[in-house]
Amino acid sequence: MIKKYIVLIIIFSTTFLYGYTNPILIKSLNDYKLLKSKKIKNKEAFSSIVIQNFYSAYSNSKSKKDKALSLYMIGKTYLYLTESLKNGYEIYADLTISSFYRLTREFPHSSLSDDAYYYIAYTYYFHKNTPKTALRIINTLLRKYPKGDYKIKALTLKKEILKKNPKLKKIVKPKLIYKNKLLKIRDFVGVNYFRIVFDFLKKPEYDIINQEFSISIILKSTLISKSFKIININNKNFNKRINIEKDKNNLIISINTDKIVNLKYFVLKNPYRLVIDVEEQKEFILKPHERIQTIVLDPGHGGKDPGAMYYGLKEKDVTLKIAKMVRSYLYKLLPKNKFQIYLTRQTDRFIELEDRVKYANRLNSDLFVSIHCNASKNKNLKGLQTFYLNPSRDRVQIDTSNDVQAIIDDLMKMARVSESVKFAETVHYTLFNVLKKRYKYIEDHGVKKAPFYVLVSTKMPAILVEVSFISNPLENKRLRNIYYLKNISYGISKGIVKYIKHAEFTKN
Repeated sequence: MIKKYIVLIIIFSTTFLYGYTNPILIKSLNDYKLLKSKKIKNKEAFSSIVIQNFYSAYSNSKSKKDKALSLYMIGKTYLYLTESLKNGYEIYADLTISSFYRLTREFPHSSLSDDAYYYIAYTYYFHKNTPKTALRIINTLLRKYPKGDYKIKALTLKKEILKKNPKLKKIVKPKLIYKNKLLKIRDFVGVNYFRIVFDFLKKPEYDIINQEFSISIILKSTLISKSFKIININNKNFNKRINIEKDKNNLIISINTDKIVNLKYFVLKNPYRLVIDVEEQKEFILKPHERIQTIVLDPGHGGKDPGAMYYGLKEKDVTLKIAKMVRSYLYKLLPKNKFQIYLTRQTDRFIELEDRVKYANRLNSDLFVSIHCNASKNKNLKGLQTFYLNPSRDRVQIDTSNDVQAIIDDLMKMARVSESVKFAETVHYTLFNVLKKRYKYIEDHGVKKAPFYVLVSTKMPAILVEVSFISNPLENKRLRNIYYLKNISYGISKGIVKYIKHAEFTKN
């Protein structure tokens, strides 16, 4: 009882002194102190728990201050691992950099942003041996935060870098070349619709990405005048601020929406204009014979079965996060009150493979999606792969783990092969197209037949999606990033919705 009161006193005192209100964040800060003590022997394993707790604190915090600190401490934890481990620290150096970069992007006005830039430069210099990049980051810090509390540290590090690398003093920053100029932005508003018109001096070069609940317009080699003002879309359904950022000599214009939208865009002359029509994606109405109502999502592994584990990341944690996000997206994308979406597990618990199948059958599910991460001894392998269920009598060997084979074997007993093929192709290529628009080096391993003979009559379309290779350093790093997981989840959800729209079968 006394210990309980001591813990409460510590929590309340931390809240009072530092202004942090999230109890998960406060506990995580204490765990971070414990990580650095001699009490913890297995630093890598314990740090994985600490990082997950900081991510939870980030997700559950409403305060920007708490969110910024959560991201900052994730970076600090990865940096501690980088400096503590003798072998295999390279991936943690990359994770340190990406975590601090995320803080600078999401909270550029936070008092921790200049700290983050310093540690990015520090990691590049001391742990990645790239003084040129480190110097560039320091210059960015000094330019953006001339009065920041890390200014002295940054100047000291810059002095050390230039002392050991005198050739860097002669590097001249390349002059940015602009081929075009953005003159103004106009908007025309309708019901569930708006048009944005960008006026240019010359014909624009651009890329447009319609992803998740946001639109990104990349204007290449384009300059914007200093007097330019950010406008608001005066529409009750799309009342979101247009954000304009500079990326080298490009302009990135992002519009955040809370709805899925359809885009149409084209260029007009005299003067040159880029016209973008944004329309809310309408809900679709199912035909009488399209009776898909129940969807079961199966996050692979759980509990005592961690799945594949690489660089401190466990497959069971990744699949559960993705499954929950897929469910959330589906409820947004599908008509309200017409679908039931279930997870075979809601928490980190172990479920036998046959029980997952029984659960789907008991619910009389119409679709079944098992979510996994791929893994291989060849750490260069990366990309996406989806399985559907093969009626062939020939057993074919493929390079996949025993547990995945067992899952596929069970799925064979409950899946309609012809429908599973269409389902697998729709989800797989939708997911692939979503990711390749946003990320480099997304490889497609295709849709493949599962190498098992059908033993029992099938009941529902069932697929197994391998979302990324957890064994690949790059994809392992991405699987730790909440935005990458959101993109995966959105891609799977969009594929499921696309399949439902075109499904034409009668439920037995």
